[in-house]
Amino acid sequence: MAGALVYERAVEQDLDIGTGEVEVSSPGGGKQKGRRINIASFAFATQAQVWDPGSIPAGEFSSVSIPITGIEAGDFVWVSFNGIPHSQVILHSTVYGGNVIVAMTNNALVAHNPGSGTLRVAVFKTNLAL
Repeated sequence: MAGALVYERAVEQDLDIGTGEVEVSSPGGGKQKGRRINIASFAFATQAQVWDPGSIPAGEFSSVSIPITGIEAGDFVWVSFNGIPHSQVILHSTVYGGNVIVAMTNNALVAHNPGSGTLRVAVFKTNLAL
């Protein structure tokens, strides 16, 4: 098809193919440079649970600790929550010990209450070497 954009397979460029620099064709033309991070293609641990962070004052946060067997520093964690009330409310996570710490930070100027929702966590092994 004339004019079709060429996409390089993500599995070949980013997943399970080592670390280091990589250059790929950009869908809009030209090249893009990045770093391979070697994330395992499948999550080795997933969990979903109900979480009610309550009302989060402006500039504050609410957090929850989720124990997951086999997790360690350097693992990649993906989290989602179906009740983010505002673009200034940020969901983030970190690995600490054998736990995933999930925090919802309110960067807005007023309090926000996201209400109860489903918190989902997926953990991927990686050998990211910076």
